[in-house]
Amino acid sequence: MNIELYKKLIKELILNREVNIYDDDVGGSYKGQINYICQKYQLTTVEEKSKVSIYKYNDLIGIFNGMKPHTTTSTAFAICQNKYLTNKWLEKNGVSVVKSNVFKADELEEARKYIGERLKTSFVVKPYNLSGGRGITANIQLDFLEEAWDFSLQEQKKKKVKVLKNIVEEFKPGVDIRIVVVDGKFNCAALRIPAHVIGDGKLTIMELIEEKNKVRIKNPYLQNKLIELNEHGIKLLRNQNINPSDILEEGKVVILHEKANVLMGGDNIDITDRIPESLKKIVEKTVRVMPGLSTAGIDVIVDSINNFENPVVIEVNTNANLMLNQFPLIGTQRTPLEDVIISMLKDYNIFGCLHKSGLLDAINFPSNRKNQEINNLKKINKKISSEKKALLDKMYNLETEFAQTKEINNQLENKLQDLNKRTREYEEKYRQLSSTFPFNIINKFKRK
Repeated sequence: MNIELYKKLIKELILNREVNIYDDDVGGSYKGQINYICQKYQLTTVEEKSKVSIYKYNDLIGIFNGMKPHTTTSTAFAICQNKYLTNKWLEKNGVSVVKSNVFKADELEEARKYIGERLKTSFVVKPYNLSGGRGITANIQLDFLEEAWDFSLQEQKKKKVKVLKNIVEEFKPGVDIRIVVVDGKFNCAALRIPAHVIGDGKLTIMELIEEKNKVRIKNPYLQNKLIELNEHGIKLLRNQNINPSDILEEGKVVILHEKANVLMGGDNIDITDRIPESLKKIVEKTVRVMPGLSTAGIDVIVDSINNFENPVVIEVNTNANLMLNQFPLIGTQRTPLEDVIISMLKDYNIFGCLHKSGLLDAINFPSNRKNQEINNLKKINKKISSEKKALLDKMYNLETEFAQTKEINNQLENKLQDLNKRTREYEEKYRQLSSTFPFNIINKFKRK
């Protein structure tokens, strides 16, 4: 992270600006906001775990699986879940991306060689398939590779990832922007500022954090995403020669976290009106080249938010966090979630009920085909299991018969041995009798 760059952004976009105030009854959670919007359009919702189904009368018109609308196909979801595959897919289709490669958990030395030969600059290490900024270490050099490598693997283990892999990509300095595309069209954009405080010449850093959290609590989206000064934050302060108990001079900005993540206490600033047409076309193309994708959150890095030069796409998020612009801390409130629901209503007017029209099955065709294959395999497996059980039963019966035959054979063998023993005893008695019986006298009588 370029700390000095973000300090300038904070002074430009946040210092001396009023934060937004929202009504208490608007629903700050994702599901709460969906319900709030649906009531506005006289729609009903049915919740099932992370899934929300939307109905007009008794007709199903839309589904949210988590934050992913039903219009996102299983193919698009599968590609976007794989960060490396997303990067290569976009590169193939002419979208500007950073250089990257993927490595298995035991390929640290191969990664080290790749960095030395190709990147030769600062780089990023991140998990192959985690989201939410987990396990990412950015803007590091080779001497920090092993620590970043292990951190990424540990985060994957926490999430019980079966096959551990890391992505190594070149570090692109600049500003990270989340741009939302709804139904193939640019919708809104938000700048995420890392957790920070601004001095007033009176309060300590800890006191400034408490005051800022009081403001965040009043924001429906940020109220459960408060700033916490953890061990990592304290270390970052020490690197800036600052202690949590220091009183900051008025206007001085102090960064508390290296990641511009709202979950970690960052601020969400709406910058929709700043986005130039050239960048809008890039994010629209990004969504367009992804098979079966129409609504997504695109993470883009630009040199600055004044000229937006040299943009590169970092990630494509099918579970786009539309709440960033729904409840920005500063800037114009947008309605991306409402726009998605309006898009669902438009589709309903064309296709009718999702189930009756067959649209839902068409959207999820690859997934349905995969499920069909799985069901067929289950049937085959059931048949094989039945045949296997029959063979095992037959084998058991044969083994039982064999055991019984073996027992009879053993009994006969014992009897034979007993007979042989008795025969030897009789032969011995006969030999003894023969040695003492006067056979010569009998023979004489026989001759006469």
